[in-house]
Amino acid sequence: MIFLIIGGPGFGKSTVAKELERRSHTVFYDPCTPEFFKSCIGELGSRDTNNLELNKRILQKRVAQFESAPEELCFSDRGIPDCLAYMHNPPEEFLKIIKAHQYQKIAFVTPPWKEIHEQHFGRLESFDEACKVHARLVKVYEDLGYTLIELPKVSVQERADFILAKSKAF
Repeated sequence: MIFLIIGGPGFGKSTVAKELERRSHTVFYDPCTPEFFKSCIGELGSRDTNNLELNKRILQKRVAQFESAPEELCFSDRGIPDCLAYMHNPPEEFLKIIKAHQYQKIAFVTPPWKEIHEQHFGRLESFDEACKVHARLVKVYEDLGYTLIELPKVSVQERADFILAKSKAF
């Protein structure tokens, strides 16, 4: 039973996921690490997030995470459908894969929060650009029928408490 934590780049997904893992829950982290992007840039010559080959690689990594998940309560920092928010015209095969890999139908959303947003090699988006990605992600998940629950802008521990309380209700 995988619950998603989604939201724009730099809005606290990984931080709250680490807190859930610290509390002994299984967590799958975004496979798109700086090392992953460095490798892709070397092989593909670009880090264009609309690049089909790049998104196929990301999709494969997220599917592998999904398929390795235990039956117990666990969490994922991003999900397979995220690819749709980064591509202009995703191929039909992506939609088939997404429909074949269903998470719990509620997803926790980290809202835009300028005070915690930061950029680094793996996260090139400015705060404004991250807000645009966030809006696309929210639309993708709403269009796929997910119920989105926005996390409050509180401490990491309180966000984790909130997620655990809400996820146990399902």
